[in-house]
Amino acid sequence: MTVGWRDWLLSAARQKSPPAEAPDWSRFSERAAAHQTAAYYYWVYRASGRPASMPTAVWDQLRFVYLHHHMRNIQLFRELGEIHAVLSAAGLEHLFAKGPWLAFHAWPARGARPVGDIDLVVHERDVRAVWRHLLDLGYRAESPCPRDANEALAHAHYRRQYRFFAVGRRPLELHFRLVNLGPPSEGEPWLWRGCRVFPFGDGALPVPDATAMLFHLLLHANQHGFAVLRLLLDIRFHLESAGAEVDDALFAMLIRRYRLRHTCYHALALTAAVTDCDAFARIALDKPNLLQRWRFALLWSPQRAARLALPRTREHWEAPKLFLAEMATPRSAWRYLHGIARGAGGWSALLRRLPALAGAQGGSQ
Repeated sequence: MTVGWRDWLLSAARQKSPPAEAPDWSRFSERAAAHQTAAYYYWVYRASGRPASMPTAVWDQLRFVYLHHHMRNIQLFRELGEIHAVLSAAGLEHLFAKGPWLAFHAWPARGARPVGDIDLVVHERDVRAVWRHLLDLGYRAESPCPRDANEALAHAHYRRQYRFFAVGRRPLELHFRLVNLGPPSEGEPWLWRGCRVFPFGDGALPVPDATAMLFHLLLHANQHGFAVLRLLLDIRFHLESAGAEVDDALFAMLIRRYRLRHTCYHALALTAAVTDCDAFARIALDKPNLLQRWRFALLWSPQRAARLALPRTREHWEAPKLFLAEMATPRSAWRYLHGIARGAGGWSALLRRLPALAGAQGGSQ
């Protein structure tokens, strides 16, 4: 039998009436925060008011979280506008992935979706110029500036993305590929060709098109082990707002090129099961055979994910697990592992770090 807090979270994900039975409210609040849906829960039920069995203190906390994200997202757009203006003036092509477009154009209310950081995608050839402009805006870098494009790509794919921080600003993560798993590809012309702009205030921001955004969201849900309800809601609301704009031929090409048919299928299937969204009405994918589903279930447990019963994948293993389990060929797997070892200072250094990495829990919003 489903635990009470799960029934409550799933009812909100499906925009249905909450259960009559009250859950353990402290546990509910804890899991709503872990699934990054506390603000969304308030939005779902604010028109009808506080559910009868919910304590006023819990409802007020949900309302506070919603208003908090509403105000933070307004501030976020000021930050994005400054970054966009500076990079555009310098002639540096860029786009903002995931959060901003989803929060302001896909989700039903701007306060319902938290945006943890800024994902800024640029060309690796421009890394030093972009770096300089970010420093001028008041950011400080977590790592030294790379010497050239090759060093930047190697760091992003074999170690971690470059991160920037500034007082009073959202953390920023620099990306050179939308698909930043495994060895770096030669490039993503399909991403830059489809770049679109969307309005914010008196301006506009560049973001991926509907096809690239969907592909990225499906991978993102998998990278976090299908363990965060908000990531499945991202997929649902993106499909509802822009599913008709998805280019079927391009989407099919991306699945073939990156060898991700099973991941994309299961991400859509989980979205349908958890949110009551008809995810396959617009995106048609063949169902994997029994052996393929069994293998996927061993690695990612979609049945447990549908019950919101999975822990987050450990941050250091997110990208390697997905790449090595589904995307890699023997040659690319060896190249990837060799690159990780080289980035860690050699195989001996990597093996010494494994115990610490195995105990490191984390992940970004």
